Amino acid sequence: SYTWQEYYEADEILKLRQSALKKEDADLQLEMEKLERERNLHIRELKRIHNEDQSRFNSHPVLNERYLLLMLLGKGGFSEVHKAFDLKEQRYVACKVHQLNKDWKEDKKANYIKHALREYNIHKALDHPRVVKLYDVFEIDANSFCTVLEYCDGHDLDFYLKQHKMIPEREARSIVMQVVSALKYLNEIKPPVIHYDLKPGNILLTEGNVCGEIKITDFGLSKVMDEENYNPDHGMDLTSQGAGTY
Repeated sequence: SYTWQEYYEADEILKLRQSALKKEDADLQLEMEKLERERNLHIRELKRIHNEDQSRFNSHPVLNERYLLLMLLGKGGFSEVHKAFDLKEQRYVACKVHQLNKDWKEDKKANYIKHALREYNIHKALDHPRVVKLYDVFEIDANSFCTVLEYCDGHDLDFYLKQHKMIPEREARSIVMQVVSALKYLNEIKPPVIHYDLKPGNILLTEGNVCGEIKITDFGLSKVMDEENYNPDHGMDLTSQGAGTY
């Protein structure tokens, strides 16, 4: 049997071992989370490379004798976005290529172009530090055209949240303040603009994987409000296919 002294010694040893195991468990959990983030990045990159290989612009051409395509950033149902270098302004930009299906009927093509041009006309007039700037638009061929946007180096907020699971209150507050600043601007300009598709996937981080300065993008579901004739019963005027054009 144990003496009291031996019992206390054994108890202290067990407590130390328990504490060490808890620390080891916490360290393993952190390592698992780190590996999961790296795995997500690798999956995202593999998908990007696959889409880039399938792109008609995988040879990295110069568009409109000005924009050198460098790499594919993302692909959607009707468009793909490339990081590019503006040879005239000597800056990085994002070239969003809108691709029309050659098999579409002319009325469907015209409808898609109308939606995309509406997005361009809404976006080109916007000038706010929390809104991605639109610089240019040009035709590539009969079935495709390109809009040139301000380039943001980071991921979108949706991917950032999936990577980090939770973010500190201070960081969340900063994001909300910046989004509200952009929405306030859109509401105060004449005529006001309703974004309609504001979600984490349409909020871009301007610097790598660090959440700091943000900008909102993708005005594919936006609507300019006619304040004199506005009727809320008419509902939402979709200016893009699906849930956005990215």
